Amino acid sequence: MTLETFMNKKLLSLVAAAVLTGSIVFAETIQLPYQAADDNGNQWVVYYQGQLQQQGNQPVFSQAGMINVNGKQPQQQNQQANYDEKTKTVSMVFRPQNNLKHERQFRFSDDGIVRIIDIFENTSDKPQSVNLQYTTNTNYGVNGADTLTDPKKKGDLGWAADTGAGRAAMSVWGGKGSKLLPTVRYNPGNNQVMASVSLSVGGKQKSAIVHWHGTMDNIDAAKTWVGQSRESRLLSDVPVELRKVIANVSGTSAGSIGDRELLRGDRTDIIELRGGDQIRGDLKVEVYKLNTAYGKVELPAAKVASLLSVGDFRARQLLVTQDGEIFGGDLETQTIPIQLSSGQTTQVPLSQISRLGYRTGGAELPEWTFDKPMVFLRSGERCAITAPDKPIDFVTRYGALSLKPQQVAIVNLKTESGVHEIYLSDGSRMSGIISNPQWALKLSSTSGDAPVQFALAALARVQIAPLAEDVGAGKATLSLMGDDIIATRLEGELSLQTTFDTLKINAAEIRSMARPDEGLPDVQITMFDQSTFRGTLQTQSLKAKLVGGLSIDVPVAAVRGYDNPQPFPAASVVTQVKEHIAKLAAEDWKDRESAEAAILAMGPIAISVLDESLASQNADVKQRMGGIIKRLKKDLPPAESKLVAPEPIQ
Repeated sequence: MTLETFMNKKLLSLVAAAVLTGSIVFAETIQLPYQAADDNGNQWVVYYQGQLQQQGNQPVFSQAGMINVNGKQPQQQNQQANYDEKTKTVSMVFRPQNNLKHERQFRFSDDGIVRIIDIFENTSDKPQSVNLQYTTNTNYGVNGADTLTDPKKKGDLGWAADTGAGRAAMSVWGGKGSKLLPTVRYNPGNNQVMASVSLSVGGKQKSAIVHWHGTMDNIDAAKTWVGQSRESRLLSDVPVELRKVIANVSGTSAGSIGDRELLRGDRTDIIELRGGDQIRGDLKVEVYKLNTAYGKVELPAAKVASLLSVGDFRARQLLVTQDGEIFGGDLETQTIPIQLSSGQTTQVPLSQISRLGYRTGGAELPEWTFDKPMVFLRSGERCAITAPDKPIDFVTRYGALSLKPQQVAIVNLKTESGVHEIYLSDGSRMSGIISNPQWALKLSSTSGDAPVQFALAALARVQIAPLAEDVGAGKATLSLMGDDIIATRLEGELSLQTTFDTLKINAAEIRSMARPDEGLPDVQITMFDQSTFRGTLQTQSLKAKLVGGLSIDVPVAAVRGYDNPQPFPAASVVTQVKEHIAKLAAEDWKDRESAEAAILAMGPIAISVLDESLASQNADVKQRMGGIIKRLKKDLPPAESKLVAPEPIQ
């Protein structure tokens, strides 16, 4: 027998053994259409181009989750799909479009909800923007419909409609808190709804969109389903590799770390050995003592959810807490005690343990949100901390800053450029270098109050406060070289040399400033009244005020643009507004009403003057001015933050 024949037979025997033990499950090829019954006496039917339809007694959907990719409907080479008995998943692959592969997976649940995952693989080196359009149609007339909103942020997740079938149709195209939300379009009275999603797929990367379709008792039941559903549970059966590329679901799964699943028992604690055997019982550990790169950590067992051993030759341990913290290092103990159901306590060698997990009692771990002060290490560890109390020394191209911790939201130390980024609580972002070589921080989850020393080179990010998505929205911002942003209002007098004269400009009246030609010194300035001037600033630097009273001098050459949604009007207009404000405190109600009407008639241009004058007024005038400001802001376009938060650390 030749070596090749022997190896082939050996491989076949290993595969056969894997199939028999269930470690390998081959998908079954099925012919389309495919039918799956639901709990309401209907059948879901999958057709060869990925269409989903209901048939039966009173089918609500004529089509659900139909998709167009870049304006084209997916096409199949044959009317076949794969069915995985283990995962109850029907999957089909479509013909590639422009270096873009597309796979669609259907999962039919016991409660009648169908989950569809569209998986896109970019086979080229360059990123692609994929425009997706989803369409859902009902078989019956719509008696009433409403969008399903995201309770975590502004935006729509889906749509629900009461139909003539006595049940509501529901389509959901996004998860709560996701940054990628669909644009839902529905005309009242119509039986069709459409949703658009713009998906970015990196070069040689995969990205996926998940959506759900089903029927409910009514629209309120659909809203309840969206509000109470947990995406981690809805995706618990999805492989980790696929979950990681789903773009329209937010939050970190509490079920895995990287590509390793956390071990969790239901009624007992579990230790899994490297050979795959599992020991169940009660873990008898009070405190885990871990020697880490930043010092000795003592973690109470009550806070631990799971332990993973990583590394084949000299394994280290990762302790994962209920809140999603990860501590990595070497446990001081060499054995883990566990009491068996017989009452005997045995010591399991740490070298033999692959992972261990504590019982859940049937409950799930909460979704990890990381909305508290935390430190993220380059090694993948993350720890909750107490906010630092010492200044943060930050050297920028505009000078050295000493920032109070309450002025800072995030310090990002792991960037593509190698420089550090600091995100301030007012919506500013600046690049530079943190000069502190070591950070002494207190861990909030461990025993003891002594701080531990983190080497700057080991840190990926320090989060002192979560960065709100609308931070800095509506504020004046100065855009600088290197993508720096400073939330500041320009003040003082600027000299602009034009082709016809040198103009003296009150900086507070500037609405925007831009460089029409990159590389040239000219700027184009737009004033509060939409007047525009082009020329060269004679000022060498601009003074920018930061949060907390700090200020820096910014060279004009470093300025890329300035945007002030609420500039001050001219001095004469300011005088008029202040005269009307003074009359808001008049004894005669007619004078107060007249002054309010006069300010409202001036429009949003009065907002900046009202804001500046608000603090010096008495309580009654403040209340009236607050109402005026609120009404004037309704006429303003939606304010968006110029600051883009750093991508979450995985």
